[in-house]
Amino acid sequence: MELRPLTLDDLSFYRRVYTDPRMWAELGGVPEEDMAAKIERDVRAIEDDSHWVLVIVTEEGEAAGTVSLWD
Repeated sequence: MELRPLTLDDLSFYRRVYTDPRMWAELGGVPEEDMAAKIERDVRAIEDDSHWVLVIVTEEGEAAGTVSLWD
């Protein structure tokens, strides 16, 4: 397993994570959000060093989730 920074190339992965009802069942349901705009904001925050979004990558090279850190 490895962690790598989120990039704009992760848009399809972000859409999959943020629209999966199972992921959001205990969090109030799937958020209504423009994923292209969200990933752009998150990547900009990474570039500004104000927020880290790291993609969890399996040994097989599959994106499995994210870890977010902010101050």
